[in-house]
Amino acid sequence: MPRKIIIDTDMGVDDALALIFAAKLPEVQIDAVTTVSGNVHVDQATENALKILDVLGKKNVLVGRGAAKPLARSHVHSQEIHGRNGLGDSGLPEPQLRTVYDDGVGLLIQRVLAARKGEVTLVTIGPLTNVAQAFTREPRLADRLDRVVIMGGAYGLTRYGRGGNVTSEAEYNIYEDPEAAEIVFHSNARITAVGLDVTMNPSAALTRQHIDHLASKGTVVSDVIRKVTANMVSRWGLVYLHDPIAIAAAVDKTLLRTEKHMVDIDVTEKGIGRTTIIRRDESSSATGHEIDIAVNIDAKRFIDMFLEAVASS
Repeated sequence: MPRKIIIDTDMGVDDALALIFAAKLPEVQIDAVTTVSGNVHVDQATENALKILDVLGKKNVLVGRGAAKPLARSHVHSQEIHGRNGLGDSGLPEPQLRTVYDDGVGLLIQRVLAARKGEVTLVTIGPLTNVAQAFTREPRLADRLDRVVIMGGAYGLTRYGRGGNVTSEAEYNIYEDPEAAEIVFHSNARITAVGLDVTMNPSAALTRQHIDHLASKGTVVSDVIRKVTANMVSRWGLVYLHDPIAIAAAVDKTLLRTEKHMVDIDVTEKGIGRTTIIRRDESSSATGHEIDIAVNIDAKRFIDMFLEAVASS
């Protein structure tokens, strides 16, 4: 039976690749997509989600428009990376008309409570604003989920996670709404954090050669992947698959090696968005909620899994 997942996304380039990847995996059923301001404003993120779902022929996936701004801060976009429209300015056709739920947080709550306990995995690939609001509005929610797979953070547990990608210490999804991250990380949800410690591993990135291989398939999806990644490949020669790795982690736990740690989310102006491991030792009385943090990835097996899925007809 397919694993039921809800994807919470700010719909940039790697978000689009993650949505395509999830839709192409036979072991996944996308129950809903909720959008949030992050890489682009939530209205653009919602339009982008609809565009990708149209390409995939997924007309029945529920889509909810979520938070327009962080809990306590102004929205800081990432259009210099993802393009003005978040999809690499790729010019994908406008989405066909469909119902979009204006209360994305409410949709998230409704879909989790409608399922059996532990039936739904929530994969968050944007700032955690929607999830924090959902956990606050409905305290039962965190425990109802199988787990929450979070693409976010830089934990310093590998050489790739010793720096951030928006400041010297902070990863973007946590930086954009650290107050929301603090609520989610300190909830009773079962959390797997997929941070820069594994997603910045170049062996797990999509290269020009990979994209050329996909383009040779001549499918609609491969053409979309080529278009949305073109600017990134032109600038850097590869596309880091931050968000698809989170999808993979939700589907196959054996792809990643994790360690259990407590994490402090910095909400101060000086260190905003920094994710700091709280070390337990004989002199420490630290208590808190431990989460699973990814520290290694079977990069070849992941890339093979991604390419096989998105190339399928």
